[in-house]
Amino acid sequence: CSLSTLLNVSDGVCVVQNEQLHRACVGALKIKRPTFDDMNGVAATQLAGVLLPSVARGVTPAGGAGCGRKLMLLHDVSRGACCDPTMRLLSLRSVPMMPQTSVDFTTFAWPGLIKRARQMLLTGTTLEEGLDWGVEPGGDGGGRVVTRCLAAMAFLRGKGAEDADVGALSDPRLFPTWTPSPLSVSHSGARFCGYDASLTLLSNCQSACPPIGRML
Repeated sequence: CSLSTLLNVSDGVCVVQNEQLHRACVGALKIKRPTFDDMNGVAATQLAGVLLPSVARGVTPAGGAGCGRKLMLLHDVSRGACCDPTMRLLSLRSVPMMPQTSVDFTTFAWPGLIKRARQMLLTGTTLEEGLDWGVEPGGDGGGRVVTRCLAAMAFLRGKGAEDADVGALSDPRLFPTWTPSPLSVSHSGARFCGYDASLTLLSNCQSACPPIGRML
């Protein structure tokens, strides 16, 4: 099955690199010799962060577009992330990511998780390790590459997910001016992978393009 065929029959395609999965296993999960099962487990966990039941809410805790008790369905995901039918390459990012043995000794706070997810999006990385905090939207990045994003969806899970302020992810400088609702948000009060708070970010951005370019 070619990439062209896959795109023709799909509403959206998540691009996941084996190299990034391997780095996640070694760097974040502290697995010295990752197997394909370990790498597939990372990818499956990120997908589960999107696909498990969640309820749509507004960007701000007080409400706004998309608020209410509407269950997020699969077609809502494809519509939110692929607002332009010609651009369907998607990237996944999730925070936190750590060994299960460390979870009980770690404190999770929404502002920190959202800040890290935003910087991962800006820099185009799918890993927290080695984040470049010098990159900011709207500037030249000091020679650094600032990732351009068409649309994004934030899935918040855990305690306080309904009230967490994700305004930093809706910064208009992150998206083109012609996108009417570039950020969609949904939440679930259930803990995910043992974390008191976790965030999965599904984005339609440039970071999916380089690996595809190397294939052509």
